[in-house]
Amino acid sequence: MTRVFISYAHTDADTALARNLEKWLAAAGVEPWLDESRNWPGKNLEHAIPAAVEQSDAAIFLISRAWIERDWTHKEIQLFARRDPDGDTIPRIGVFRAPRRDLEIGAPAELSRFVTLDWIDGCGRESEAETLYRLLCGVLKQEPGSPSGWVEKGLPFISGGGVVTAPAPPRLHIRPVRPDPYPSLECGRANEFMSVKQSYVERYHQVAVIAAPSGEAHDRFQRRIRQKMEPTPVIHDVDWSPLPVTRDDYLERLLRALSDDRNDSIDDLPRVLRDKLSNQNVILMHRTLESSDYDDELLLKYYTQWLPEQVAAAQPVYCLKCIQPVRWDAARGFRTLARRVASLLGRRNWFCTEQERDALVFMDNVLATQSAVRPTKIPLSPVMEADVEQFCTIKQFSAADREEIRVRTRRGPRVRTSEDVLSAIDNYLLNVRRPVAAEGATT
Repeated sequence: MTRVFISYAHTDADTALARNLEKWLAAAGVEPWLDESRNWPGKNLEHAIPAAVEQSDAAIFLISRAWIERDWTHKEIQLFARRDPDGDTIPRIGVFRAPRRDLEIGAPAELSRFVTLDWIDGCGRESEAETLYRLLCGVLKQEPGSPSGWVEKGLPFISGGGVVTAPAPPRLHIRPVRPDPYPSLECGRANEFMSVKQSYVERYHQVAVIAAPSGEAHDRFQRRIRQKMEPTPVIHDVDWSPLPVTRDDYLERLLRALSDDRNDSIDDLPRVLRDKLSNQNVILMHRTLESSDYDDELLLKYYTQWLPEQVAAAQPVYCLKCIQPVRWDAARGFRTLARRVASLLGRRNWFCTEQERDALVFMDNVLATQSAVRPTKIPLSPVMEADVEQFCTIKQFSAADREEIRVRTRRGPRVRTSEDVLSAIDNYLLNVRRPVAAEGATT
């Protein structure tokens, strides 16, 4: 029997539709999974939902504004993406509960890969019957037949019974895949990216300090971690705006990054950590630290004392991976060259800016920690001409496109930083022309 997972927000309208779908799908010989029907009060959904995803043959997502705003619904999408990244095996069907123009802003990017339908309350019984029949065809991976018969075939289920006959993937509206707004993400930084990727699967707790001057595209590197890592990591963002001012404030921000339950307090942190790390490693993504943050003693205690204490108390099965970007004002001109020479001579603090010295002191203090959480420094190397050449080779761009990208990314008055280089690549790939592969190349 086909098993289908129903993802929905617990609003009155969405819950009512989810319950009806449960009834109608069951009448059609499909086994639906609805959290309220399969879980008793107090059962840990963090264990039940991943288990249900693993056992499902298809998924239906009821997309409303409330659904878009729920953390759990986003996680459910990621859980299915991990099982079937390309969507070739497990049908995933999005059902829009309001006009699409009202929902597409803020909707998860993964929805662009879904087959989608519309089910707006009040649309009428025949429209509901047609959509139900098309939905069922998608779940069963069956041919829907002539559109003229969809209403007739769906009405028996709306009425409480019926048998589906002969229905493939239906020829439904498929939303186009939007172009990647950052096609340059994989240009350069291969060693740094592999360090993060490898450490994510290792069985130890870690704080990875991602260090580089301003202009070296910290944000893009974090985006690369989110979008390009395989397997797709579980990531929680820690909100440090503004920076916390007490121990409890730091731990409260950590708790809110991990738990939506407002009844949880910081005393529950070890349990929350233990639950989150019960079946996979998890990444905590912290905001980039600037010069004004380096001399904060509480920040240093967070990494060297309070966070390790919480991890040690949790004794989780899997491991916590913290990403902490650090950025300082860059040295320019002669100072840059002199600084590199000094670094080769083992005098790394010579010719540094004051902010860089402060950043180095902060990182040294974090890296000196001996605790349950292992600190690691990952310096971001600048994206150079050789990186651009390798990127063009991997993408198999034509000679004309390679030369144009080479000219646009050449260092000079207008292109001074890695951010400039990567932005120039993106601007060309997205706004000027779509590069074509070199003659004879295969993709």
